[in-house]
Amino acid sequence: MSRAAAEATSPVEIRIADGKGHAGFVAQVGEFRVAVTARLLEGPYPNYEQVIPKDNPRSLTVSRVRS
Repeated sequence: MSRAAAEATSPVEIRIADGKGHAGFVAQVGEFRVAVTARLLEGPYPNYEQVIPKDNPRSLTVSRVRS
């Protein structure tokens, strides 16, 4: 999604479905409409340390506003 957002020719929309555990990101990239949907998984959380490299240089910081 970050590549699509960087190349977006329109604002990136973030959509969250209350109570359903779904979120989506939509952007126009040139002539293409890019949509990514995520779903909250139920049950025990997977061991993320097994899938994220220890030397990962990337981080994400998000500010939020409650309404």
